[in-house]
Amino acid sequence: MVAGPEEIIAEVGLWRSRHGGTLWTMLPYAVSALRGLRDELPRMAEYHQLALEMAELLAAKGFRIFPGPRTATPSASSSRHLATSSPSG
Repeated sequence: MVAGPEEIIAEVGLWRSRHGGTLWTMLPYAVSALRGLRDELPRMAEYHQLALEMAELLAAKGFRIFPGPRTATPSASSSRHLATSSPSG
């Protein structure tokens, strides 16, 4: 609850809208996030293995992979990405 002059109340309403509205309007996002945690989080090791296999396949076709397909080990303290470039450059 906010109390104050009308112009302040109007501005608060504007900023609430800019930050996503009310908790009720955020419900679909919360439900989606919970589904993702329940269904996708347990599969992260599988997704990691698939990414390694894809990196190997791309490397076999001449793409440069960084980090190399078997040098990537997941770590909570580092973020890694798959960077590719075409064989010609």
